[in-house]
Amino acid sequence: MSTISMLQELFANGTTATPCNSTDRAALLIFSSTAALSFLVCSAALVLVYVMKLHRRLIYRLAAYQVISALVYSVIELSQLAFLSYEGTGSAACIAVAFLNQYVLGIKLMLTVWVTYHLFCFAVLYKNMKRLEAAYVLTSLAIPLVLALVPFTTRTYGLAGSWCWIRSSADDCTPSVQGVTEQFALFYGPAVVALVVESVAMMAILIILITRKKNTLLALSHKHDEALNRMLPLASYPFVFCVLIVPPLVYRAYSAAGVSRNRNFLLAAAFFHPFWSFSAGMALLVHAAIVLRMRKQQWKVKHKSNELKTLY
Repeated sequence: MSTISMLQELFANGTTATPCNSTDRAALLIFSSTAALSFLVCSAALVLVYVMKLHRRLIYRLAAYQVISALVYSVIELSQLAFLSYEGTGSAACIAVAFLNQYVLGIKLMLTVWVTYHLFCFAVLYKNMKRLEAAYVLTSLAIPLVLALVPFTTRTYGLAGSWCWIRSSADDCTPSVQGVTEQFALFYGPAVVALVVESVAMMAILIILITRKKNTLLALSHKHDEALNRMLPLASYPFVFCVLIVPPLVYRAYSAAGVSRNRNFLLAAAFFHPFWSFSAGMALLVHAAIVLRMRKQQWKVKHKSNELKTLY
C-alpha cells in the first residue's frame, strides 16, 4: 500500500464519530506532527534569546518562560505517539503523560496571566513589577501542580479523545460527569476566565496608550515610552492564547453536551491544541528579530556618527 493510500485510509476512518476508548490515529498524528514543529521553533527561539543575551532583561525572560513551558509541552505531546495503537482507558504510562499534560498546560496558562498582569501594571499603572519575578515563577509552578494532583484522587486520568489527559467517559463508554467536570474546572473554566480578563486588560492597555499618544499632557517620558515599545510584543502571547483556546474549547464543550464525538472538531482540536507551543516560539522569534533589527539600526547610526566626527 502506498503512503498516499495509507493516509487516505487513515483520515477516512470515521467521518463523524470514533469509539470513546480508542485512539483516532489521524488526530494523534496531527497532534504530534504539530508538536514536532513546535519543538523546533521553540528550541530555535530560546537559542536566539541566549545568543543575543536577551535573557538579561525581565521582559524577554517573561517571554522565555512562556516558550520554555511551550517547549516542554511539545515534548509531552510528542510522547503521545506511543499511544498510536492504544485502546483502553488508562495504562500507567498514559496516566503519567496525562498528569504532565495537565500540569504543563496549567503552567503555561498561569504564565500567560502573569504576562498580562505585568503589561497592565507597566502600561497603565506606571509600575514596574520586577520584584515579582520570583512570585510569577513560583506561583506558576505551584498552583498548577496542586490542581494537577486532583484527577489522581478521582482516577480520571487516561485516554481523553485521542491523547492522554482527563477522561470524559468511563470504561464502558458512558459519559463521566466527574471527568467532564474536572476538564472544565481544572483547565477550560480557568482558561475562559483568563481569556475574558486578558481580553479586557488588552483593550484597556490599547485604549489608554492611544489616548496618551493623542494627549501631549499625558505623554510618556522617552525612557518609559522606549521600555514600553520593547515590552508591547509580549501582548502577542495572551492574544494568541485567546484565539487558539477556542477550537479545543468548542470540541470539549460539544463532547460534554452528550453528543457523539464529532471528528471534525476532534481534528481541529488536535491541530490547535499543540499550536499554542508553535505560536509562543514563533512570537519570541519575531520579538527577537525586531530587537536584532533595532540593534543594527542603532549600530548604523552610531557608526555614521563616528565617521562624521573623524571628518571634522
